[in-house]
Amino acid sequence: MVVQAQDVDHLLSDVLFCQPQAPRFGLLKMFHDDQMFTYNFSDHSAIPQKGEFEKWAGQSFPNPTNISYELELCQAFLEVLTEVLENITPEAKADTQVTVLTAHPVTVGSPNTLICFVGNMYPPVLTITWYKNDQEVTEGITYSGYSAVPDPHSQTFSRNYQTFSYLNFTPHSDDTYTCIAHGGGQNATSTVRYWVADSTVPSDLLENVLCGLGIGLGVLFLIVGIVFFYLASR
Repeated sequence: MVVQAQDVDHLLSDVLFCQPQAPRFGLLKMFHDDQMFTYNFSDHSAIPQKGEFEKWAGQSFPNPTNISYELELCQAFLEVLTEVLENITPEAKADTQVTVLTAHPVTVGSPNTLICFVGNMYPPVLTITWYKNDQEVTEGITYSGYSAVPDPHSQTFSRNYQTFSYLNFTPHSDDTYTCIAHGGGQNATSTVRYWVADSTVPSDLLENVLCGLGIGLGVLFLIVGIVFFYLASR
């Protein structure tokens, strides 16, 4: 669906996929390259990507019957296509890109969030694992789900998907964090390491330094003021 407002085209799309690997199927509501909703097939509800989308959740997928029919059609087509192309066409792959960054500027001892972005992947089958100092981390992790990426050359979506994984952490010097994104099938594993710089100033030390600097400047200006007052009164 293409919506036009003030001579500007806006792309609102439903992206349905089915595949042999888990997740076996999925349905996304996209506005340009932003994911708005994920369809829950178990109870026919819409899961908003952001809280502000909640008010439109009931209108995002209004016809569950059509969705069920289209899913059956997709799965039937997949079975036929798999039989026809077996041992002929290799599994489609993309050069998966993995990037790790922080949600906020890093300060040792201050809570932060690590973001592992995985893009340019196909099919949307992925396992993301976090490690701290080579030990697997299992708590404080959330995922965004898969988002379809629009084709920049047309008003359709490409075969590439992207996802985010978030890890809440408190950085300390010499800690090493690893995000491992393992694709389905025979896709290679991509690994990115994130480390806290040794030169990062701890938050309490930074506060003490700034406080001391402020007091020192205050005393200096007081002395200068007294000197000028003494010279002016002579």
